[in-house]
Amino acid sequence: MSALEPVLIAVSAVSFTISYYSLYVLPKLNCPTGDCACEPDEKEKRKTKMAKIIFWLGLVLSLSFLSYFEYNKYQTAVYQQEQADLAGEEGACCAEGDSECEK
Repeated sequence: MSALEPVLIAVSAVSFTISYYSLYVLPKLNCPTGDCACEPDEKEKRKTKMAKIIFWLGLVLSLSFLSYFEYNKYQTAVYQQEQADLAGEEGACCAEGDSECEK
């Protein structure tokens, strides 16, 4: 799964970019003056509002999950490095025949 992680992140970024563009940029391009004769009805406004809520909720959750998993990988790497350092110190100590190693 770790091999697919960069691809999934890229697909997610592209999806959020397209969603943002279609939710915020395209409506302004379709009605540049802000005073259109084709004003959306209440149903369309609710649909757009719900789409924006879902967009922002999905974006925040995606960034949270990404941050959590990256932090978790970092913590694992630090722990493994600490364990390797401890094993290296114990091995060097015992190899020299140090009396403190035998305790």
